[in-house]
Amino acid sequence: FFFFFFQRELRWSTDNVNTLLADVSRGAPFLGNIILSTDASHKCVIIDGQQRTTVCYLIISYIRKKFQDRLEIPSLCPIDNKSFSGLQKIIEQGFERTTITQQEWDELLSSDMYSQFPRYNEIWNVLKTSELLNKVGTARTVLKNILASKVNIIVSYSDPDSSIPFFLDVNLKGVRLD
Repeated sequence: FFFFFFQRELRWSTDNVNTLLADVSRGAPFLGNIILSTDASHKCVIIDGQQRTTVCYLIISYIRKKFQDRLEIPSLCPIDNKSFSGLQKIIEQGFERTTITQQEWDELLSSDMYSQFPRYNEIWNVLKTSELLNKVGTARTVLKNILASKVNIIVSYSDPDSSIPFFLDVNLKGVRLD
């Protein structure tokens, strides 16, 4: 599988991230609906759920980076954020420019159409400073509970634009896509 993001830039605050971390440290919560559109090649476009998916992806990626030799962490499918094509590589770098050139780093940042890097970096820093993720035992619990969390996945086998009605039907907030 390959996930593409369709909705909007990341808007979660550090409070949202801390709330999610606290919730998953206590158990495997229900994370809501995720609406996908997919085609015959199994490429999935996330119509709704980008925020939760991205933050969970960041949490798992951070745990992998910090405890890769001490925890068994499943492989994640790559993400392709159409408004920030360099995001996957930046996550792999741990939001640091230690193993790539300044030019490569600048190219990654220039792929950020909505100037999202500061928000992603802020969330990564919340993860780095979280009491729940600084010890292997509590990080293991957070990882186990994220992986055990439940979601409703609604899949439309059509183009993303025709999947928007599914989003509007199940979106409890009544907020239209940008």
